[in-house]
Amino acid sequence: MSGAFRAGDVQGFNQALAAYHTTLAASFPDDLQKMRHEVWFNQMQPFYHAMVIYVFAGLLAGLFWFNLSEPLRRSAVWLIWLRW
Repeated sequence: MSGAFRAGDVQGFNQALAAYHTTLAASFPDDLQKMRHEVWFNQMQPFYHAMVIYVFAGLLAGLFWFNLSEPLRRSAVWLIWLRW
């Protein structure tokens, strides 16, 4: 696989990768399933999205303190509940 990669042989690399995946699937089916879940979780980025929502809710709460607007307060509270 590494030789095909260094040589720039795309088809050879893909064939070697498919053979390696078949070998892993036969030997470690449970581990491959866990790996799929882990990849899905990492691509979802839940902690990053939570941080963005909390920062936005904090900004709305800060703006509420300056002009005491009820819709700003409600929006901040609902965003925090949404993320919870």
